[in-house]
Amino acid sequence: MKDNNVSIVSIGILAALSLIWGGSFFFIKKSLLAFDSSQVAALRMGITMLCFIPVGYTHLKKIKSKKVYFHIFLMAMFGNAIPSFLFPIAQTQIDSSLAGILNASTPIFVLIVGFLVFKVETPRHKILGVLVGLIGALLLILYGQDHKTGTNNWYGLYALLATFCYGMSANIIKEYLQNISPLTSTTIAFMLIGPISWAYIFSTDFLTIMNTHPQAMTSLGSVSFLAIFGTGIASLIYVRLIQITDAVFSSLVSYIIPIVALTFGAIDGEIITLWHALGIILIFFGVHLARK
Repeated sequence: MKDNNVSIVSIGILAALSLIWGGSFFFIKKSLLAFDSSQVAALRMGITMLCFIPVGYTHLKKIKSKKVYFHIFLMAMFGNAIPSFLFPIAQTQIDSSLAGILNASTPIFVLIVGFLVFKVETPRHKILGVLVGLIGALLLILYGQDHKTGTNNWYGLYALLATFCYGMSANIIKEYLQNISPLTSTTIAFMLIGPISWAYIFSTDFLTIMNTHPQAMTSLGSVSFLAIFGTGIASLIYVRLIQITDAVFSSLVSYIIPIVALTFGAIDGEIITLWHALGIILIFFGVHLARK
């Protein structure tokens, strides 16, 4: 019964993360209306830090080991800071849907990093599940994306580099932070990188933009949503998901993100084809195999 409860909780968390992160690419696009890519990333980290200040000191006192602080810092850099810079850079040239779809490569990097760096044994059914899900994601990339003129799809490599960072972070959490409270590790993570982010923000023309740009408040509201929900709350429940399952299953959230992006597109009037349906079926079948 306990295992069934964990399974239900893990699936529920997976669904919640998919909704939050699936919409994040849309809010990144809106954040870029007024701010440049580096400002969006720094604001996202800085505002998230502000959310954790009320409980920050309490959790800072819980960790005594410098090695644990180092691992939390690595988790923060690979899981939050670096991808927060890379995805906005990518979305200066590619649309939000393509960025969300490319995010589906995360489980592949989790497997590669886990095997090569952390010597993690990977059962065949997990490998098969990831590969089946990847095929579904590739179908969406090849046949489900409405490529726009005047864009440079090579900027998608920045998104792929971000997914490599996610693979590093997921394995670091599973290997070194398994017994650390998600609230503690996430709070400390943003206490470490937040001040650096604010120092950078105020070294830019942020205040001038806020006073002069007509869409500054729209962008600030969008990046605030990214910080509070897409980074702060989502980071907490993602760490918890990794702790109660494993890094590979947790990273499968990135397979469901394209489905969320397609749903937003359908609501907005985009055409959904049989290729989309086939891709979605394969993605969910891959999640089932990896979770089995």
